[in-house]
Amino acid sequence: MFQRLAGALLLAASLAAAAQPAPPAATPSFAIYSQMAREVSLVRFQKATGSRLGNNLRERIPVQQGALDTVAVMAAGKVLRQSSPAAGLWLVGPTDEDLFDGLQNAAEGSKVEFPADIAAALRERGSTHLLLFTRHRADASFPIAYTSIGTGQIDGLGFYIDYQTELVRVGAGVASKGFLAPFAYFRSILVDVATQRILQSKKSTVSGVTTSSDTKVSSINPWNALTADQKAAVLRQLVEREIARVVPLLVPKP
Repeated sequence: MFQRLAGALLLAASLAAAAQPAPPAATPSFAIYSQMAREVSLVRFQKATGSRLGNNLRERIPVQQGALDTVAVMAAGKVLRQSSPAAGLWLVGPTDEDLFDGLQNAAEGSKVEFPADIAAALRERGSTHLLLFTRHRADASFPIAYTSIGTGQIDGLGFYIDYQTELVRVGAGVASKGFLAPFAYFRSILVDVATQRILQSKKSTVSGVTTSSDTKVSSINPWNALTADQKAAVLRQLVEREIARVVPLLVPKP
């Protein structure tokens, strides 16, 4: 019946909550779903001028088994379990395609189009609210010292790679050519399931800047400033920290 959710698995951490009796009618019940990180973007800075999106070279790498969307959902579930322990939780696993479209400019009070099968699934679970994480597109802007750097636009999760710009560490006089900037550009949306109206919407544009001089590696290639494991870890950390910050703003303590 719910073909769009046929491939979505409940996350392991939600099983205990799923086994509990449904909360009283006055108690909120949250479904949590992320569609922001099915792919990781690699954005390579190009100096040439061009469109608003820029002339940067772009490559999208699929994330196996929805690992980063799972991180987002788990992080949000953890926050809600701490802030609203009586609330019901349904942690929805990653899907192969977006379940919700047209959310780039989602505003409070606007309506989210629920596919019929998704609406039915939410009613079946007794969910009163949908907490949704989706990609947000904005200008690349990475804070350093008293300014910011970056060109073109980026969205979702990924890495911005600049092989040309020379940076000097403030107070140390150590120069590095190029930098690597992991980023998480996403939107967090709280939807009332009954009306399908957006109650709260928050944009997140968080990032970091790493150069070879910041690490112990000897390579002058900024992409090698972090190992593969470190790259994965820094994206997880960006997502977890930002969700820990923003979810309490969307869902205040009862």
